[in-house]
Amino acid sequence: TYDYHKTVTGIELDEVMRQHEDSGILANATALRFLLKKEGDRFQFDIDFTDIVRLEDGYDIE
Repeated sequence: TYDYHKTVTGIELDEVMRQHEDSGILANATALRFLLKKEGDRFQFDIDFTDIVRLEDGYDIE
């Protein structure tokens, strides 16, 4: 479990992408959507998918 001591104040999704049925992105988005509907506040990303890469620092995306 990771606790980043951050508060999300807003988010904007500005690009539509199609995901494969077995996509980790789709699986995590679906799980997060269900959690938000239940007004939950604990979410753990499942990174055990080939389409998800854990970034170690900000330089990984440059």
